[in-house]
Amino acid sequence: MLRIISSNLIIALCLGFSACYSENVVHAYMIVKTNPEYSHVHDWRPVIQVTYSINGDEVISKLAGLVEVYKGCEIINIGNWECHYTDGTGFNKFGFSDRKYWKIPASDENVKYVSRWKYNVIRCKWYLHYNGVYKGILSCLKTYI
Repeated sequence: MLRIISSNLIIALCLGFSACYSENVVHAYMIVKTNPEYSHVHDWRPVIQVTYSINGDEVISKLAGLVEVYKGCEIINIGNWECHYTDGTGFNKFGFSDRKYWKIPASDENVKYVSRWKYNVIRCKWYLHYNGVYKGILSCLKTYI
C-alpha cells in the first residue's frame, strides 16, 4: 500500500513539475528579508509570483489579478527579453535572460528574486512553521502539483 502511495506521489510531482513549465509564460518569484524574530524559520519569506507573457512587442505581467502591459519591449523569445519604463523612482529596466528574471536598478537588499525551486523550498519551511508537520507537508506538496 505504501509503495502505491509513494509511486502515485512521485507521478503527481513529476506531472506538477512539467505542468509548471510552459513555452508561453515565464515567472519571477519575489522573496523579502524576514524580521529577526522569525529568522529561526528562514531568513527570507516568499511574497509573490509574477507571470509574464508576450504579445507581439508587448510584455504582459499578471500579479495577483492585476494586469500590466509594457509596450515597445525588446523581445527575442519568452525567456530572453527586456522592457523599460520611467516612474517616480526614475528609469527602470527588467526582463529575463535564459529564463532568469533581472531588474535594474536592483531592489534593496531586503528584496530579491529567486528560482521557482528556491521559492517553494522557502515557502515549505513557512508552511511547516504555521501549520505543523502534517498540514505543512500537505501544503508543501500542493505547491509542486
